[in-house]
Amino acid sequence: MKKTLAILLSMIMVVSMLVGCSSGSKAAKDSGVGSTDTAGKAASGSVDDGKADGNLGDGESSQAAGEIQTINVIAPGASDMADAEAVVERMNEITRKTIGIEAKITFIATGVWSEQTNLILSGGEVVDLMPWYNTTISTLVANGQAMALDSYYEANKEVLDSIVGEKFINVGRVNGQLYGIPTAGERGGGMGFVMRKDIFEETGFDKAEVKDLDSLYKVLKKAQELHPEMDIVIPQNSSMLILDPYHQIDNLGDELGVLMDAGQSTHVENYYETEEFRSFCETMNQWYEEGLIMKDALNNTAGFYIVPMRAGNSVGAFAAYNVYPEEGATRLCQYEMVQFPLSGIYSSNKNASCYWGIPASSANPDAAFKYLMELETNAELSTLLCCGIEDVNYIYTDKSQYNGVIDYPEGVDGTSSGYATGLQWMMPNEFLVPVWAPNPADYWEACKQLNESAVVSKALGFVYDNTEVINQVTACTNVVSKYKWALMAGAAGDVTSALQKFNEELKAAGIDDIITAKQSQLDAFLK
Repeated sequence: MKKTLAILLSMIMVVSMLVGCSSGSKAAKDSGVGSTDTAGKAASGSVDDGKADGNLGDGESSQAAGEIQTINVIAPGASDMADAEAVVERMNEITRKTIGIEAKITFIATGVWSEQTNLILSGGEVVDLMPWYNTTISTLVANGQAMALDSYYEANKEVLDSIVGEKFINVGRVNGQLYGIPTAGERGGGMGFVMRKDIFEETGFDKAEVKDLDSLYKVLKKAQELHPEMDIVIPQNSSMLILDPYHQIDNLGDELGVLMDAGQSTHVENYYETEEFRSFCETMNQWYEEGLIMKDALNNTAGFYIVPMRAGNSVGAFAAYNVYPEEGATRLCQYEMVQFPLSGIYSSNKNASCYWGIPASSANPDAAFKYLMELETNAELSTLLCCGIEDVNYIYTDKSQYNGVIDYPEGVDGTSSGYATGLQWMMPNEFLVPVWAPNPADYWEACKQLNESAVVSKALGFVYDNTEVINQVTACTNVVSKYKWALMAGAAGDVTSALQKFNEELKAAGIDDIITAKQSQLDAFLK
């Protein structure tokens, strides 16, 4: 059964449903891809005498002296990645020489990430390195699925702190122990709305006028008048009108008990009982009733909003607002886009929601962490993982500054490239790789400035241990799935009645126990 699952997983390359920011950092002009920085590698941990055989589900290991070690890696993927095997081989050519390790990489798309990785981890498959994404680290720890990394971190502390940022390292901790290395990239963000620029210009409004939901509503009503044949507001991702809360909250890991006011409040409360959540749901219900929101939003299977936007039948969607958001949306949607900020820029644990860790099933954790450090410090290796092969999957349009700007080769785009994950933000260190056009060359420098300027949650670095309330977490999560997306899409009918039932069921499921546990742990964290 395990080997069957392994074969199945190795074939998974379906359409990615989330998109992060594009990439850029310092360039190395000599190779045209990036220089190899070997800082920190000697301290990355002694290499174990064992060698994983690289087959998911087969834990046997052996290694002769000096033999190349093989590790199993899971990474985010996308559809039709015909060049994936060639990319991985190029990567292995590098790491065989630099650290004596090669990787067998299984690519899994974010749309099926939770389901497939849960099967792998719960089944005890041999995986040496993977991102922790779309699940709380505390749950992984409670299930005995994640390995503590403290000794590896201490051996590489100076290097990792300089890459990730010392204040962000702690978001990968549970009960004081480190289980995940946060990805290096954009740490701040807010909520915005993105729409086609040509349609916005038809409305006659000035961009500076659009600052909140009320002013955005006027723009969308005019767009609806001009284009009644189009979907005005489409879900940000599948059936989710908006992935994150519209309001600036620190979700404290699972949104079951949050901090309002961008984490400046230290009072843990039920977000779904707040006036802010009620007001948003009522506004969306009005939009839905007036036909502004796609009627079948809850049954949408198109994936991330860029898919229907590319089809030309949609006006806009809620989306994250961060560094150069219009350039990134333009590249992804293949229409010139405009985006309106609807909130300020803040940073919380949510902004460091992807980490790289070593599963408890790893057959060779020493080699796994050594490989992770190579990804953190080797620009050539990271560029291959993030972008593919030069002149095949991308070309340089500018090498004059930073790490350069890249674009697809002539006749190729994100839908036809043999290696286009769109998921660089899930990779260990985006700062090493080039920037995707039309973003400017200083994109990553701007990201670093944004990281420094964002309002930082007072709970940054706090990871609550849900072990004692895990049953309540499971029950409340099921309740949230039942009500949240319909309410936020405006499709729940009477908002007052739906909210009342929602919160009654949350209380019955134990949300007050979760909030009490979080508050107690947060108070101890803040002392």
